[in-house]
Amino acid sequence: MAVVITARSNERIKQARALLQAKERRTRGLHLIEGEKLLIEAVSSGCTPEEVFLEDGYSLPPELPHDLPVQLVSRSVLESLTVSATPQHVAAVVRTPDLTPPAAYPDGLAVVLDGVQDPGNVGTILRTADALGASCVLLGAGSADAFSGKNTARRNGLELSSPALYGRCGGRTATHARAGLSLHRGASARK
Repeated sequence: MAVVITARSNERIKQARALLQAKERRTRGLHLIEGEKLLIEAVSSGCTPEEVFLEDGYSLPPELPHDLPVQLVSRSVLESLTVSATPQHVAAVVRTPDLTPPAAYPDGLAVVLDGVQDPGNVGTILRTADALGASCVLLGAGSADAFSGKNTARRNGLELSSPALYGRCGGRTATHARAGLSLHRGASARK
């Protein structure tokens, strides 16, 4: 019979829950994802989860490999690992993709976020960029973390599929213009 983690004070749970903090995500190069759809997308894109937390009484979808590192947890422990009000029955720790900007960007539409501080807005822009067929998204200085729990819950797998996501590009707009990127600016209508 499998052991079910029921205490939030369990060391594995504390280590995973720490990934809800941006500093910890950056330091460890890991982040949390939640939900079956996102886990399936992660595995199908070649990502091997470091650890999977499955609510006791549920099983993984059949399209997932049977050798994933699964730990059974109680509902309250699962809820402590997620940001959704009513989380699905699974969460996982996965490696954060390398966000180093490339020497040359892919052809096509590039979306640049500069100072977009709200994680929900970053998630919305990422979904829109994907829907528009953008080849990449660049996160400018002051932009929210694309791998915050709020974002990964809203993005439904986009972090692991197109468009490519590249890290901090602050101060590089002149370089982008010389590279032939057409730059357009949008701003909030603040009074």
